[in-house]
Amino acid sequence: MAPIIQFTQNAVTPGPGIAMIGVPALVVTVDDTSSDVVVQRTFELLDVPLDAATLTGIFGGPGPATTASFVPDPAAANFGCYRVKVSTVNAAGTLQYSILDFATQTTQGWILPSFKAKAAELNFVGNVEGWEELLNRIFKWISLNWGTGSAGAEILESVLVNEAILLGDPVIQSTVNDRVARGDAANPLKVGVVGVAKTAQPVIGLAATVVYAGKCAGVLVAATAGDAIYMANGGGLTNVAPATAITIGYAINATDLLVTVGSGGGGGGSGTAIQSNVPVNEAISIADPVYQSAVNNRVAKGDASVDAKAAIVGIAKTAQAVVGASAMIVYEGLCTGILVAATAGTQYWLKIGGGITATAPTTVATRMISMGYAVNATDLMVKIEDFGTLPS
Repeated sequence: MAPIIQFTQNAVTPGPGIAMIGVPALVVTVDDTSSDVVVQRTFELLDVPLDAATLTGIFGGPGPATTASFVPDPAAANFGCYRVKVSTVNAAGTLQYSILDFATQTTQGWILPSFKAKAAELNFVGNVEGWEELLNRIFKWISLNWGTGSAGAEILESVLVNEAILLGDPVIQSTVNDRVARGDAANPLKVGVVGVAKTAQPVIGLAATVVYAGKCAGVLVAATAGDAIYMANGGGLTNVAPATAITIGYAINATDLLVTVGSGGGGGGSGTAIQSNVPVNEAISIADPVYQSAVNNRVAKGDASVDAKAAIVGIAKTAQAVVGASAMIVYEGLCTGILVAATAGTQYWLKIGGGITATAPTTVATRMISMGYAVNATDLMVKIEDFGTLPS
């Protein structure tokens, strides 16, 4: 019998003979789960996404092993399908093979088919028409959004989930690196919303599409344009403000939400960031929150004890010791490599004297400026919020 390919990534599998949607950079295990007795197996990548560093060719065998593995390209921008072929030779010398695809999605949640892919090898869960259905979804989205002002008017990403996520769920950075979980207005530990789920995902460890800012289509029901939309007690969305009113955004029409709560990046780890090189007005260190200085077009080091220096606009991704030269400033989204041994989900604050701290301010008259949440040990999801001054 022909090989039966099964993909597994991060301890998650769609099952034998089913194409898989996964994420970049994590090892993908390929198993032949058939019961046929064979003397030789060969595992081969026939095609990889455009510009991917991962190479086509044999990545396992030839030999008796039933398992081999490869690593999808670590660059989030190099999304697409990895076309995997497993060939077997039995004792009689009969050669048989199967082909199945593993995909990493675009930020819109699209799957780009591999070269020469046939319908049977693109049988992702919910996809029954092969490449035709995948491409039709892309062209339909372009057609519906072309010239309407909504094409590209969203910052989104495919993000791994740490629990079942429903369509329209506000999500938070979970305590597990690079995964999100459901928000809950009734739980003080679950109100740090980073975005809204544009797609549902019931399987822990697989990805949902999360919108951090902009239009999130199809998540509302019979809404009134202009209505404020809040996170509900227990999770989900509501137009009735609960006791802890976390505004997620505003209804554009009956079904679409303009998300305003999220940052420009997310818990998925690859992250979209809004950033630019900005001249500095004093020496700036990595992870320094910055404010607009009194000198045109220059930023300076923030300080929670000085009101004028607590109007934070971003955080330094790179250091700059020379006044007038530029540092990379992240305004929203994922700022990589600025934390040390952080715990995912930890909130970071502007510190007295400058820099950031995981300890919330307690000194009277200090400004409480939240800078965002740790995504993993080294990366901060920048989400600047001003909670005012600590009273005396």
